Amino acid sequence: MLLYYGVNLPEHYDNINWSKAMIAWIQKLKWLYPTAANTMKSRLDEYHFLHAEYLQICNDLRKYARTCYKKDYYLLRSIPGVGPFIAIAILSEIGDIRRFKGIDRLSSYVGLVPSLHSSGEKSYSRGITYRSKNLLRSY
Repeated sequence: MLLYYGVNLPEHYDNINWSKAMIAWIQKLKWLYPTAANTMKSRLDEYHFLHAEYLQICNDLRKYARTCYKKDYYLLRSIPGVGPFIAIAILSEIGDIRRFKGIDRLSSYVGLVPSLHSSGEKSYSRGITYRSKNLLRSY
């Protein structure tokens, strides 16, 4: 909408994250047309509603994971690069991690094993197997 009406974002706001300062800047904009002002107000109201819902859901998920999967949740969080949402996603995709008899079976379930091909004396690897839980592997 800003581009449509020829409004240029200041360079320090020109990224994918919407800071509170950026939202305040947008709210202070003076629009040439009253319909544009009403549309932007409506979009900002929707943004505030969705942001509040997102934060509430995030808090509920973290609380649930810390209550029901405390040990596994914090073990996953101790891995560099694994934040609260990836830990929750992994737990929800795998379920009870103790159902696997070893890391080999867990790796196979996720799809993090090599794809091997052999015929007679020859044996070679084709990289990682194509059979996997795609969403889980992406985490």
